[in-house]
Amino acid sequence: MSDCMSIWLTGADGSIWDLDGDQGVELRPGPKRIIDAPAKTFWIAGAANMHYQGRQFERRDPTFAVNIFATDGNPDTWRDIDSQFRRALGMYDQQFTLHIETDDGVRHLDLRLLSEPTAYENGSWEGKNPHLYATSTLLINAAAEQPFWYADDFTFTWTTATGSGSTTFRAQNLGDIEVWPKYFVNAPGTWTLPDYSWGQEGAYQRPANIDTARTVTLPALVAGEDCAIDSDPDQEALVAANGSPIWARWNGNSLLYPIAAGTKPTAVPISVTGANANAAVTVRIPRRYSRPFGVSL
Repeated sequence: MSDCMSIWLTGADGSIWDLDGDQGVELRPGPKRIIDAPAKTFWIAGAANMHYQGRQFERRDPTFAVNIFATDGNPDTWRDIDSQFRRALGMYDQQFTLHIETDDGVRHLDLRLLSEPTAYENGSWEGKNPHLYATSTLLINAAAEQPFWYADDFTFTWTTATGSGSTTFRAQNLGDIEVWPKYFVNAPGTWTLPDYSWGQEGAYQRPANIDTARTVTLPALVAGEDCAIDSDPDQEALVAANGSPIWARWNGNSLLYPIAAGTKPTAVPISVTGANANAAVTVRIPRRYSRPFGVSL
């Protein structure tokens, strides 16, 4: 594309397509809904002013078009490239991924087809048999159920040499979208995880500053209950390796808070008691962005 930015697509079939034309597929000008994540805001009317009530991010529905061509001018070559690229987009229950690399790193956006692609209609030369030109266009209407660009997760792993211990890791979210940390802990043992508010008590109907250094202790795990913990309220909070209903022993507790956007690296604690030697915890913090570049500390 340019020395400043590269764009490529990983197909539902695992194929990789540089969208700079080197493989016979080139991104056309004018893609839409690729940059900022779509959102709507909510307001109520007052006596003289409108009052902001909140926002909701929505499904991202990008549209973009590509030129598909045979560099050797051979219609058979064009037809093969056209066929392979269409297969890369998959069907509606499959996903493909756009990638953009800049000096900010590589960010990804998972997509699936929203509706059928529009083939052979967007070029001024089109309307005849595409084999005549060995060149065609394809307009892609896609949808991203997770509307944010993302980079590889921040990860941290700690192993205790004895049956109890504690450590800290540097929680962070340098992007502009809140993120929900995930954990995986070994059993047996009783683990205590951080759930700092990052100044968000008001959004969760909690008194200001009460949860600045909040921690949450998991139910005591027995052998076989290695546990995946997800703070995202859209996901199951506790999942044991052996299927035990650990959540039923948590007495209504939960992890409340995402890591707020723009959180610089901050040491937060993890501890365990009653574990075996070499018990471990793995922390995964997603990295989310409203745009494919920039918007990061």
